Amino acid sequence: ETIIYRLCRGTGIYGLKTMSFVDGTVLRPLIQFRRELIRDVVQKENIFFVEDESNEDCRFIRNYIRLHLIPKLTKINIKAIEHIISLSDDAAAFEDILKEKLKTVLNNLEIIKENTYMMLKMPNMDNDFLMKELLRELIKIYKGNLLKIERYHLDEFVNLFKHKASFSINFPNDIVLEKGFDYLLIRQKDKNFCLENKKVDRNIILINENLGSFHFEGDERFLIDDFKNCIIRAYQPGDRKGDKSLKDIFQERKIPKFLRAVIPLIAMGNKVLYMPLLDGYSFEMNCNGRNYKINFKEGTLYSKINIFKNLQEKL
Repeated sequence: ETIIYRLCRGTGIYGLKTMSFVDGTVLRPLIQFRRELIRDVVQKENIFFVEDESNEDCRFIRNYIRLHLIPKLTKINIKAIEHIISLSDDAAAFEDILKEKLKTVLNNLEIIKENTYMMLKMPNMDNDFLMKELLRELIKIYKGNLLKIERYHLDEFVNLFKHKASFSINFPNDIVLEKGFDYLLIRQKDKNFCLENKKVDRNIILINENLGSFHFEGDERFLIDDFKNCIIRAYQPGDRKGDKSLKDIFQERKIPKFLRAVIPLIAMGNKVLYMPLLDGYSFEMNCNGRNYKINFKEGTLYSKINIFKNLQEKL
């Protein structure tokens, strides 16, 4: 009854699995026996039982399936119910195999998870079904549940992932999924993943605890005046590093857009003076005839994101 009901409503492979004989500390010793057999034994042994009168009410879909659909199915094939139960058993066995497969995939992923976001480099997966199941597991890791997540949400994501280098898609429960090349960001809808602009107004400037800080070494008497036109920020359209567009550099190195929003740099207008990702964690520069050394000290997020380190190795 359960399987037929779910098939009519629309279900995936998991919906073909029904209640099992053992479920944690719960045992269902009669789950494998047909209703007719139980009824016969009860009557033969003269065991008192109560029949729920609502069982005959076909306004309830489950009753309609049991009283009308199942008899018609058994006319097509007398073993129809046995075949449906066998399919359910196969689905349960397949689910166990799938869980082991996904467990192996997840163990090989480097996932960075914070309160409002989670990011990772997606593995190469040619199978759409496996990618959808992996996405289900990732959302469960991030959100703790799959509430309101329907099959068509997963289908839409996989279709976009296969055909677009970058995109952003809204999911139920205020979840946003952003893809950039092979990288995936899952975040809260109302929490932008970006870097706040800061001015150079002292020799140590904390970007934020997650990303790190810039340390300026030089004549502090002139520091603010020498860097008064400089801003510590993330990438903006039109930025250039030397004679090359920073956008072109990012695209060549396959740096996703959502990471560009948190990779810190020091710029004067659209001229990028220093960017740790490109120039390393220590940099010397001349400003108004005076020499300064700038050190970047990475924060917890910057140090945890092996994505950053991998990108730096590429650069």
